[in-house]
Amino acid sequence: MEENIPHNINSAETISFSLLKKVSFYYFTFAFLLTILQIFIEYYNIKRKINEHVKDIQTNFRESLSNSLWEFNDIQTNSLLRGIVKSPIISRVEIQSPENLVLHEFEDNKKSKTYYFINNAKPFVYTQELTKTLQNNKAEKIGILIIYSSQNVVVSELSTLIEYILINSIIKTLFLWLILIIVFNKNLKAPLEKFVKDISSINPQKAKKLSFGDDDKIEEFYKIKSSINYLIEELNSYKDVLEALIQNKTELLEEKSAEVKKLLKDLTSAQALIIQQEKLSALGVLSAGISHELKNPLNISINSGIMLKDIINDSSIPDDTKKEIMPVLEIVINNNKRMNSIIKSMLLQSRTSKDPIQKVKIKSLIETNLKIIRANYIKRFKEVSLNVDIDNDLEINIYLSDFARLIINILENSFQSLEEKSKTESFTPEIKISTERNNNIVSLIFYDNGKGIKKKYLNKVFDPFFTTKSIGQGTGLGLYLNEEIIKKHNGRIEIETEENEYCKVIVNIPLSKDE
Repeated sequence: MEENIPHNINSAETISFSLLKKVSFYYFTFAFLLTILQIFIEYYNIKRKINEHVKDIQTNFRESLSNSLWEFNDIQTNSLLRGIVKSPIISRVEIQSPENLVLHEFEDNKKSKTYYFINNAKPFVYTQELTKTLQNNKAEKIGILIIYSSQNVVVSELSTLIEYILINSIIKTLFLWLILIIVFNKNLKAPLEKFVKDISSINPQKAKKLSFGDDDKIEEFYKIKSSINYLIEELNSYKDVLEALIQNKTELLEEKSAEVKKLLKDLTSAQALIIQQEKLSALGVLSAGISHELKNPLNISINSGIMLKDIINDSSIPDDTKKEIMPVLEIVINNNKRMNSIIKSMLLQSRTSKDPIQKVKIKSLIETNLKIIRANYIKRFKEVSLNVDIDNDLEINIYLSDFARLIINILENSFQSLEEKSKTESFTPEIKISTERNNNIVSLIFYDNGKGIKKKYLNKVFDPFFTTKSIGQGTGLGLYLNEEIIKKHNGRIEIETEENEYCKVIVNIPLSKDE
């Protein structure tokens, strides 16, 4: 099959190279602008330090210079001026009379060199009046202290910082390129090449379905392969139908053609519904088995791992041994939690609860489940503002197990949204739960200030298997199950949200199921 593929597209760019080029371009642009900004900031910081240092010099030497001028002590005056010039940021200092005549001056010639790009730059000039307080408490002006600094001082200190900034940027760039090349080759180029090879191996005369491997954990590859397999299945099906039809007489074909077309149309319409129902049915049966066989042992394994971790931390085991044990134990705990999350999603969709309807104090139920969910996120959210504003005596007739699933689904979505937002900005995570009552309808309001939901997704969030989370992070069944549970209670669920601001889930439920 590979011989039939045209090879005249060698000049086309690969996806990995195109992405690498675009990422590099944006990175270099941002890095360049950031470097320029950093240089300007450092420039003004150095100038600010010079101003502060000169003010300190003026304050420290003003009284001594005033006394030496008043006493006509030129030796002491010159000695003080030489001391000022020795400061690394001072290039020249002079004292003028009140009539602006130069009385004393000193200059450091070593600091007079000028960089080629500031030949015309003006020096920094700082003036300070020198006064003497007479016996009548009247201050008399006896001279002016003028201190000169230079752009050379700024450039000299800035040049060292620029070298550091450039070297730092080059090292970061090299590491970025290395990481990008490795990531693109492993996660994009190699899977694409394997994917193309799999497609190229299809024999149109005897088409076989493509097999799924580790690379098909990528959602796009999985969907494309699933579509191709569906097409192959349809192709084989149509091929068998056509071979059978060819063997029939032409007259029979003409008589039955209209009927066959109608049947195909009905089959296509019903097929999508059948597939969806079969998925949910099969997944429900599988979830029931998992509930009995895996859930309890897995919970015991998770709790045992956490207890073992605490025991090791509190024990007198040498630190070197702890460093070897703790990463392995952390891997065990994290993978157990991941399996527990997967099993939990599958159990929730099975909806096999047979619990009777019962009257429950809703505040106690919410607080219990809130503690469970918060425990899973406590290491990532040490400070979460939690506010449950619900009447302690408020009771609602509900199916307890199903309604607890609904609460857990909503709270998990809230914590995940807060976690996602905390990765990009600093804010105070907040969750509020309150109630409103309108006649016999109670509205439970779950509010969080996380990432929110994009407006374009609002009409899809209750569809089964729809999710905006990355592969392995969600099944797309949470909100779908919530809607099914609320329908079971003759209620209604609504969502109000503003992207990157907040999300508010409103559960409207009658106090009595018969309402």
